[in-house]
Amino acid sequence: MKLFVWDWVGIFYNVFMGGILIFFNKGFPLWYKTSFIHVLIIAAIFGVIALYHKVPNKFTRFLRYLYPVLLTGYYYGETQDYIFIMHSGWFDQTLINLEAFLFGSEITLMVERIAHPWLTEFIIFGYLTYYPLATLGPFYLYLKGSERVFQTVITAFVITFTLSLPQFFLFPVQGPRWQLVDQYVGPVLGYWSVDVVYGIMRCCAVHGGAMPSTHTAIAMIVVYGLWYVNRKFFWIYLPFFIGLILGTFWGRFHYLSDTVVGAAIAIFALYVGDAIQKRKGNESASSLRSSQ
Repeated sequence: MKLFVWDWVGIFYNVFMGGILIFFNKGFPLWYKTSFIHVLIIAAIFGVIALYHKVPNKFTRFLRYLYPVLLTGYYYGETQDYIFIMHSGWFDQTLINLEAFLFGSEITLMVERIAHPWLTEFIIFGYLTYYPLATLGPFYLYLKGSERVFQTVITAFVITFTLSLPQFFLFPVQGPRWQLVDQYVGPVLGYWSVDVVYGIMRCCAVHGGAMPSTHTAIAMIVVYGLWYVNRKFFWIYLPFFIGLILGTFWGRFHYLSDTVVGAAIAIFALYVGDAIQKRKGNESASSLRSSQ
C-alpha cells in the first residue's frame, strides 16, 4: 500500500496523542478510552487505504483523499477533555503582557475603543465564512483542483492540526473573551453575524483552544488552494478572508499572538507540503528521463 505524507503525519498524531495520555492524564479519568479511540483511528486509516487499493472507485478515492478532513472535527473536539493534563491554569497573562509590551495595550482592548457596529459586522461576517471555507473548501479543491495543489493543501492541513492541537494542553490559553471579560466596557457590538458567531462559540468552541488560531491557519491553507484553482473567486473572497483574519482578535476570540502563530504554522505547513510535491515532481521527471 502506498502511503502519502499526510497518512504518516496523521498516524504519528494518533500515536502521539494516544501515547501521551498514558503518561499525562491528570483530571481526565477516561483517558484510556480516548487512547483506544486513537488506536481505532489508526486502524481505520489503514483500512481506508487498503479499501481504495482493493476496490478503486470514486467513493473509495473520495474517502482515501479526504478522510483527514473528516477526522479533524473529532480531533478538535476531544481536546476539550484534556486541556489541563499538564498544567493547572491558563497562560493568557503571558500573552497579555507581551502585547502590552509591544503595543502599549492588549490588542482587543484597543479594538474596543475604535470599533463601530457596522465595521464589526463586516469583519465578523468574514470570520463566519471560516466554517463553509474550512468544511467545503477542501472538497471543492478535491473536485476542481490539480493533484499537486490538492495534495499540498491536505498535507499542510494535517501538519497544521498536528502542530496546533497539542499546544492547547502544552500552553493552554482561553482567549480574551474569557480572560478579559471584566475589562471590556461592554459586549462586541454588531448585528446578525455577531449573534451567529457567538452562538456557534457557545455551542461548539473548545474552551482553551485559543493558541494558536487554527481558524487563521486553516483559512490561509484553503485560500492558498483557491489562488491556484479559481483565481476569480479568490479575488472576490479576499475582502472576507481579510475580515476572517481580523475577526480572530476583533471578536475577542484570540489574542493577536494566537493569530500570528497560526499564520506562521500555515506558512510552514504549506512550505513543507509544496516542497514535498516539488520533490515528487522532480523524481517523476528523473524517472521518465532514465526510462527513455
